[in-house]
Amino acid sequence: MSIGQDFEIELDFTRVQHSAERVRTMLLELRKRFDLSPFEFCKKVRIAPTEIPRSHPQITLNTWVRDDLSLLSTYLHEQLHWYETWFSHARKAQWGEILNRLRQR
Repeated sequence: MSIGQDFEIELDFTRVQHSAERVRTMLLELRKRFDLSPFEFCKKVRIAPTEIPRSHPQITLNTWVRDDLSLLSTYLHEQLHWYETWFSHARKAQWGEILNRLRQR
């Protein structure tokens, strides 16, 4: 099968762009409504519509959230991974105690 010069493929990211912008707006509004600064350890957020949320190397959020509470809980969850990383290096002895207690459960 030969593909002629009249064949065209168009990539349309309008919907995913809109979804990503919606999540960005939601997060900015949450940061205005609540003082999240005590819980923000990473200052870079990436919104990737089809990816699983993760914390490193920067916070990555997706567009699957449908409400503020879902976004807030996901965002804070990923931020706390950054705190855990900092704490485990800054307070090694205390971190060891925490891990030992968790293992004893």
